[in-house]
Amino acid sequence: MTLATAAVAQQSEKPTAPAAPVTTFDDKLVKIAEQAPGFGGMYFDEKGALQVYMKNAAELRSADSMKAARSRVTSAIANVLGADFLTQNAARKGRAQEPNIIKGDYDVIELAKWKKSVSPALDGQEIVFVDLDERRNRVTIGVVGDPSRQRFEALAKSLGIPFEALIIEETQPIRFHASLRDKSRPVPGGVQIEIDTGIFAFKICTLGFNVIRNGRDGFVTNSHCTKNRGVSNDDDFHQPNDPLLSGNKIGDEDADPPYFTGGVCPSGRKCRFSDSAYADYRIDRGRFEIARTTNNVGSLTINGFPSVFRIMSETPDSVVGMRLNKVGRTTGWAFGDVRSTCIDVNVAGTDVRLLCQSRVGRV
Repeated sequence: MTLATAAVAQQSEKPTAPAAPVTTFDDKLVKIAEQAPGFGGMYFDEKGALQVYMKNAAELRSADSMKAARSRVTSAIANVLGADFLTQNAARKGRAQEPNIIKGDYDVIELAKWKKSVSPALDGQEIVFVDLDERRNRVTIGVVGDPSRQRFEALAKSLGIPFEALIIEETQPIRFHASLRDKSRPVPGGVQIEIDTGIFAFKICTLGFNVIRNGRDGFVTNSHCTKNRGVSNDDDFHQPNDPLLSGNKIGDEDADPPYFTGGVCPSGRKCRFSDSAYADYRIDRGRFEIARTTNNVGSLTINGFPSVFRIMSETPDSVVGMRLNKVGRTTGWAFGDVRSTCIDVNVAGTDVRLLCQSRVGRV
């Protein structure tokens, strides 16, 4: 959602002890598998139909057994992800909410265990991410450059993981990218902001979305947009920029959770579950809207009417196959389908690992 342009080097506060337990999307998939034994993951296909892997699908030979399995997994999904998860997504796609069961080789409990065991062993700079890949019923490892089959075969053997359960694929490194641009009041999401990081030093970023936090009006942007990642410095935020005597200040940084080490964070890394920071407004909060451009192929011009996307509801989780949209001051309006959920990402050129991130492939 947010891109930034860095004008100064960025530092981070020293990591703290392990954070309090966080329920990740992988954890939720495991809970579904506990209620529906054999559940191996799920995704929305190109037509919007929900496909659900079941390890025991081949044993469901009768119509009654298939119906019972479908009912069991549907109930488990609703229990864990919320009763309206299936109905909301069915309404968006105009399809029936009943999932289609397909054969899986492994269940989610196995995949989650293997991901957990393999992740600490993959700490080289060539490793980009590790994913419980619910679209392919595998654990996927993204690497920079041509992957060495022998290396990963040896790793799988040493950990007691069937090599067939792993997918090793070449991918591009993930970096903190530094990077509509006019003054907007009230301030919507998706517009340019400028953050003071020192004397004559600043960063240009995108305001993510407006929120109310602990009864106070504010907004969310990326942590890497701030002066110091993982520490709140009371940074000044301006929109769209901070020319001398402009009066464009809109807020102050108030929350930027620290990185932590230990626990689920592998040795030699500092970790967080997000790249986000929160700022308090110093002007009236804008509505819960995101600026809408004239098209979704790179335009930075705000549309005449409608000029915004209105945030009507929230969902805590994304599922592979969902289509998501974003608006940023560099890219404009772009969209894509979720390709991976809850992947652990090593950020190139840093010792940062971002835990349980979603990856979207731009269309």
